[in-house]
Amino acid sequence: MTTLTNSSSSLPVNWPKDVEYLTEYRYHPSISSDLLDVIQGKRQLKAQSISANVEKSVNSSNKSQDKKQNSDSVTGSSTVIDRVMQDEQLPKRTELELEYDEIPIGRLLTVPTLPNGHDSPLYEIRLITSPPTHPVLNSYGLFACTTLRPGALLLDYIAEVLPDNVTDPESDYTLHLLDCLNLDACKAGNQGRFVNDFRQIRTQEQGPNVAWDLYRCETSGQVRMGCKILKRIEKDEELLCTYGKLFWKSRGIPVKGEEWEDGWDTESDIEDASD
Repeated sequence: MTTLTNSSSSLPVNWPKDVEYLTEYRYHPSISSDLLDVIQGKRQLKAQSISANVEKSVNSSNKSQDKKQNSDSVTGSSTVIDRVMQDEQLPKRTELELEYDEIPIGRLLTVPTLPNGHDSPLYEIRLITSPPTHPVLNSYGLFACTTLRPGALLLDYIAEVLPDNVTDPESDYTLHLLDCLNLDACKAGNQGRFVNDFRQIRTQEQGPNVAWDLYRCETSGQVRMGCKILKRIEKDEELLCTYGKLFWKSRGIPVKGEEWEDGWDTESDIEDASD
């Protein structure tokens, strides 16, 4: 995990002085090692290594079998698999690991960084000065620096990873990660904490132009929260997600419409479904 001192030369433009800038997740020390192994992809990497060993052992076993034994290859292979799994002493997969398996594999857009090493040529934090009806006027938002096409993962929501029992229920910067874990960027995070809710900026029919989605890093297997681009976003357009109806209800603000409208789906997903 990397943190940066809050000096102007080491932070993104318009970064707040009272918030620590993170470039990786900071895991709370109370999180169990077993849970960490799952969400950081360590169990998955070990399982992949074991799977490779199993395949190697099965192939070796089959080569040493005569024709009669090869005719019963299913039983033979099963015996080899059971032996290798037992030798490796890998515990039976838990419900959490099965849930992990359902998370799609993905990767962020690969782009160069700007000279200070932390700004992106794709997006930047900006002070909101118009329109006068903007719900967080004179505060900050995240804006596109170029045209962004739907379907890609733009950036991660980097934050402190906290169990339920230490997560502040009053925080405006919390996203659920997995199991009992949440991401809270109230005191420390990255540019993702500046993505505002779409309401009063775009219509309910238009909906958000980005969404926060879980994915597994294709190289490390780590569970991450990525900002998926839903619609084509033009240069200088604000990135807007939905905080969810529960977020607003808990703050005494009623919102209309469904939790998720069909028309909000990623444009590329809609095109694929119509093929």
